[in-house]
Amino acid sequence: MNKKRNRAYWKRWLRSLLTFFVFALLVDVVLVLLGFSADPPPLDRSFAMDEKLGWKHREGYQFEREVVDKKKRKSTIRFESAKHGFRLYPEGKKDSTARLLIVGDSFTQALDVSSEQNYVNRLAEQLSGEVFAYGMAGYATLQEAMLVEAYVDRIQPDVVLIQFCSNDYLGNELQVMRDAFSPEGTRRPYLAGDGSIYYANPLPGWRYFVQRTWLISGIYDWFASFRSIESRLKVSAQARITTEGTAYPAYATSVDNTRRILQDLQAKLDPVPLAVFSADLFRPQEPDLDSVCQTLAIPFLRFPDPVMHPPGDLFQNYAGDGWHWNEFGHQIMANQVQAFLENKFPESFPASAE
Repeated sequence: MNKKRNRAYWKRWLRSLLTFFVFALLVDVVLVLLGFSADPPPLDRSFAMDEKLGWKHREGYQFEREVVDKKKRKSTIRFESAKHGFRLYPEGKKDSTARLLIVGDSFTQALDVSSEQNYVNRLAEQLSGEVFAYGMAGYATLQEAMLVEAYVDRIQPDVVLIQFCSNDYLGNELQVMRDAFSPEGTRRPYLAGDGSIYYANPLPGWRYFVQRTWLISGIYDWFASFRSIESRLKVSAQARITTEGTAYPAYATSVDNTRRILQDLQAKLDPVPLAVFSADLFRPQEPDLDSVCQTLAIPFLRFPDPVMHPPGDLFQNYAGDGWHWNEFGHQIMANQVQAFLENKFPESFPASAE
């Protein structure tokens, strides 16, 4: 009798647990359908969805937090975006002063340093001219070009500088992003073969839905964790780019898309010169970008490897993620960009007398 009662008890308990679990799954799905998706990580609140760009930086977004860089040094940073979500947007423009417009991704957004430590702020202090700068995490070259086109008439820059990083090649071709180790599940613009712009989310519809849930996404990630990172990396776009280069068809298309995007922007800006600089050093991505810029006669600043990676201390100038720069890295890049601009565009940005 006791055994039967125990079995009945456990059956009721398991049935109740299963019922609660199914109910929780249904609530999870209903909340997403009603528009209450899982909150993004705190740093991702810097952006708002945008019909044309995919997403854009929020104006007046600010935070204060403690960060630890790659060398375990702690600091408190204060971040605030400017007008239109720019990192720098000088008010009361001076007609007699040359203007520089910089557009980039997370390296220019710079969430790992205080606003005054960002390379664009340092550059504004050092350069003989006004600096306008916009940076948004995840942006690829097409989004940056579209942003330039949206503001070029308003700002009327004398030089436009695009900050590039190796991840641009992921976002410049849909198939590369789909093959990436961790594809971004956000709708963004892509360049089609005929030169038109189309929009797509790299993730399949079901996966995009899952990532917006609470419980279901947690279960999915738990099952995904049983597949080693190493095994996923081996077949990723990043690995194929490194081992195959342009023999990987999707990457070859991305390189060509990058060329077409820059060429189109260059033509639309004419006679305003376009320049490009690299924020990281990955091969073959940076050499391929160098080749694109040489083909288009676009001044190109390569990543300052010897300065950013001093012998015996490769992470001296990096934030805690080992990818973005800390305050020292930002100062180095400000110096490098300043010297580059004064050398390539001395009429607009003459070198200081010091």
